[in-house]
Amino acid sequence: MNQPTSGTRDGFQLTRDYFTVLPGSSALDHKSKRAIAICHLFLNRKMAVADIVWLLDEENGTVVRALLEQGVIQEPGRSKCATCCISQWCAGAPSTSSWVHLPVVPAVALYG
Repeated sequence: MNQPTSGTRDGFQLTRDYFTVLPGSSALDHKSKRAIAICHLFLNRKMAVADIVWLLDEENGTVVRALLEQGVIQEPGRSKCATCCISQWCAGAPSTSSWVHLPVVPAVALYG
């Protein structure tokens, strides 16, 4: 179910309520698998960003950027609060411009 949702978690607006891990994702490169793991843990297992950071031994910014780039959370608005929040999470995180953007596949397409 990759349906839009209006929920929030850890101060971020969610764009969907479930992340579908596609068959064959185990053949992807390390960075892509890491992005899948982050999205799966955040949406499907309902883990907080801080818990994912601890579990995967990642930086806050790396986890938040993966969620942003995979379209799991919405880009924060231009309000001062949202800008401060995203700056706090992403400060000093390595660039993820080389990450693969995974397609969003509705559950209906997978299960008929």
